[in-house]
Amino acid sequence: IGLCSAAAPLKAKAKELKVSHPKPKEGKVDGPLECTICEAIVKIADSYLENNATEQEALAALEKLCNGLGPVASLCTGLVDTYFPTIWALLLKETDPTLVCTEIGLCSAAAPLKAKAKELKVSHPKPKEGKVDGPLECTICEAIVKIADSYLENNATEQEALAALEKLCNDLGPVASLCTGLVDTYFPTIWALLLKETDPTLVCT
Repeated sequence: IGLCSAAAPLKAKAKELKVSHPKPKEGKVDGPLECTICEAIVKIADSYLENNATEQEALAALEKLCNGLGPVASLCTGLVDTYFPTIWALLLKETDPTLVCTEIGLCSAAAPLKAKAKELKVSHPKPKEGKVDGPLECTICEAIVKIADSYLENNATEQEALAALEKLCNDLGPVASLCTGLVDTYFPTIWALLLKETDPTLVCT
């Protein structure tokens, strides 16, 4: 849907980092869903930091956000509880937000998926056409897709998934309006693509 095309250089950058630091996996959880949730946590934490919020304010917002995530609430809460202090410390050191999840080992296994998305862009060079596609929009889109897909797998209706996402967006502080706008604009298309069994990792592209 054109929201992730501009993010490819960031993914490539993360991939370069993995080449020079081949050790981040060491016994850590690093599936595509964990990676997507981590990226969303980092973007939200970074937006709070840019708005001079405290670590406690950002943590409270993220915990509230996780509680609204239905089937993935416990996974989200677990990642926040385990990794948030490290994420916040890395952001305070001005670590590139796009590399934080790779640094802490949550995105190393997602590299093949990013590569797959990149291959798709080569064969379909048109997805940009007037669409918004910054790294934050891409991350929020990926989070929306993962949550929608988890609701679909749990036999929820489109209305239930939409209501959960709207509630989630309202809790996102500085990025609430952006999240709501993306849900309002793209959710029907995302849901339709998931119903057609489109690979969730490629929907935002």
